[in-house]
Amino acid sequence: MQNSLKIGLIGFVATILMSGCVSGSYDVKGDKYIYIEKDISSTNIAKNIIDAGRKNGWRMTEFKENEIVAENISDSDAKAVSIHFTNKYFFTRPENDDLNEIIEKAFQK
Repeated sequence: MQNSLKIGLIGFVATILMSGCVSGSYDVKGDKYIYIEKDISSTNIAKNIIDAGRKNGWRMTEFKENEIVAENISDSDAKAVSIHFTNKYFFTRPENDDLNEIIEKAFQK
């Protein structure tokens, strides 16, 4: 009886310790989350992202409720990026530092 109690206690402690190791705010795919510090609705976040992209030469298309497709075509390069967002953060896939910076600046105003 004491052995089963010890084994059960060890299993419980191991489970608690392991759950602490795997919880956190990261994504398996390695997306770089950029947090929005202002308290804004998702609708206004989408509008700000679209406006910021268009002002900087990106073609912005609403794709889903929480996703925008951004396209930028120049003489030597063409890029297509999806922007996923909530009212707390956004990220681009594939990651695009130029577009991330443009969107971040829009929320700093």
